[in-house]
Amino acid sequence: MSVGRLDYNSEGLLLMTNDNALKGILESPETRLPRLYRVKVHGRITSEKLKKMQSPIVIQSVTYGPLKVGISRELQTNSWLDVTL
Repeated sequence: MSVGRLDYNSEGLLLMTNDNALKGILESPETRLPRLYRVKVHGRITSEKLKKMQSPIVIQSVTYGPLKVGISRELQTNSWLDVTL
């Protein structure tokens, strides 16, 4: 069984296990395990946009906690962010 997933055009570690209980623990939001993603975005990220991403948001009456976001690298047309959920 795979733990988590890799989306199309993504890279990273895919963990495999035959322990269903471990899989459940690692995937459950209740464990509050941090998940780190490296994200490529178009353009440059301003400090205002960075602050906005680091604030909680409400979508359909559900409040989502703030993201931990850091700029990893900035290029001419893209930026790379380290995002922790």
